[in-house]
Amino acid sequence: HDLNDADAARRRLPFEERAFDAVTCALSVDYLAQPLDTLADVHRVMRSGARIVLAFSNRCFPSKVVGHWLRTDDAGRVRLAAAYLQHARHADDG
Repeated sequence: HDLNDADAARRRLPFEERAFDAVTCALSVDYLAQPLDTLADVHRVMRSGARIVLAFSNRCFPSKVVGHWLRTDDAGRVRLAAAYLQHARHADDG
């Protein structure tokens, strides 16, 4: 499944709402072209009380990673990932 597809409808996760008790994203959040939309969709498929784990390192492929990830340090990346998750929790609040 291509989470960086230019077509938002094709990026949508092919799962029903509230299908998962846990979600992991290992070593790829820094490569998401639309991280806010993608994590909002991840939130859509998570059950109430579900856990999400985002794992990333301080190494990347600079030619592939999204720009804002490169323009900050390790602590900034943690804050950025936290902001992504905060946005995802509130994306459907309207």
